[in-house]
Amino acid sequence: MMRAERGSGTVLGLAVIAVAIILTMTVASLARVTAARGSAQTGADLAALAAAERLHATGSPGAACELAARVTGAHEVRLESCAVQGQVVQVHTSRSAGPGLTARATARAGPAPLPAGHRGSGAGGDEEVEHGDGAGLVQRGVAVAALG
Repeated sequence: MMRAERGSGTVLGLAVIAVAIILTMTVASLARVTAARGSAQTGADLAALAAAERLHATGSPGAACELAARVTGAHEVRLESCAVQGQVVQVHTSRSAGPGLTARATARAGPAPLPAGHRGSGAGGDEEVEHGDGAGLVQRGVAVAALG
């Protein structure tokens, strides 16, 4: 072995270890952001459903948004905004995903639209949640537990 090449394996080994550490930290950060996004979306969904139920029961936008704030707080998610338009409640939430990273989510809830040509039974009880990506979900008989 030549003297000029002596120790080159050590340098190469350290470089491989450094790359492995950087990749591990990147994957861990992505996992943390993904988890925070899921928490923010869950908090937004639950807050929107609870607020829509309260709005339906009381007719008070203030009471609906106050309940949305309590629900998001219980899920350790920050309520960015709560807006009521007609019978529909839209909430925007956020959650810290680490230093300088914030995950955000949006959900909207209100009465489910009636199918074309359907006159409705007047019974109500259907609630619709729409995610920020436009996907819709209809929940039947939504029950919201009281926060003590």
